[in-house]
Amino acid sequence: SLDSAWQATRDIEKIFENNKYIKKWYGTVGVPYSTWVLTLTPADARDLSADEIVEIIEEQVKDIKAIVGIDFDVDTGGAPVGKPIEVQVVGGDDTSRDNLANDLKTWLESQDGVTRVHKASEEIKPQIIANLNHKLLTDYGVNVSDIAQTLKLAIDGQRVGRIFLDGEEIYLRVMLEDYDKNLDDLLKLPIRTSSGKLKELNYFVDWQRTQAPATIKHYNGQRSIKVSAGVTFGVTDPIRVETAMREHFTNIDIYNDARLVTTGQAQSSKEAIEGLSIAMIIAIAAILCLMLLLFDTVWESLITLSI
Repeated sequence: SLDSAWQATRDIEKIFENNKYIKKWYGTVGVPYSTWVLTLTPADARDLSADEIVEIIEEQVKDIKAIVGIDFDVDTGGAPVGKPIEVQVVGGDDTSRDNLANDLKTWLESQDGVTRVHKASEEIKPQIIANLNHKLLTDYGVNVSDIAQTLKLAIDGQRVGRIFLDGEEIYLRVMLEDYDKNLDDLLKLPIRTSSGKLKELNYFVDWQRTQAPATIKHYNGQRSIKVSAGVTFGVTDPIRVETAMREHFTNIDIYNDARLVTTGQAQSSKEAIEGLSIAMIIAIAAILCLMLLLFDTVWESLITLSI
């Protein structure tokens, strides 16, 4: 709930308050995600780098049980290009995708110069699935949309109007009280049949309790898990790590169609190098064409170009 999220974020903000390197911050509290933007003291006025400060905060946050996972992104200036190492584990079934993400995380942690390895965690929450008895729905002339609309009105309510109070627009919503939203009361909600009679919801619905992720991340339409890390420049770099990663995970077929997609700084660097190479080839070709116009022979043009 939003209240529990607020309490958890207060615990995090106490860590910010006690950190002498954090000058100020502002955040947005939400469910299931909350975000903050931290402003550090000037780099020449502190003895720790931004990455070292993040490592300290990550260790402190581990003690907060309500936090499933927390991910930091250090702003290094310029256009946003993601983290030094950022890999999307895409496709496959849930088990093979999670196994590949775990193996990738373990491998990254063993590499020299790779720091702050983070695997995005999924918050698991209880879920109730309404299994409809379609035969009874047909017999009584009840549409699936009738069931869905009744549950939506009971749980989320419906906006019925608006008022203005001191210049502020306030919407009016009709919905059940929280104490009426328990499963036993929802089962007693009336559903009108085609004959005009009312039948309780539990006559048409069987409830199934299960566990499911609170949110499901996707990459290009496929489920994904993000694994990210930082690097110690001078020891290694994003492209070198990505090359070693591809060499290590050559037998990726064992993960049942799950695959690794590189994003972040490694991908941006590769795209920049490829773009520069194409630009150089085009420039050389343009200069050669200009030489051909000036000298009329290919041989003289090549000699002049080589000089």
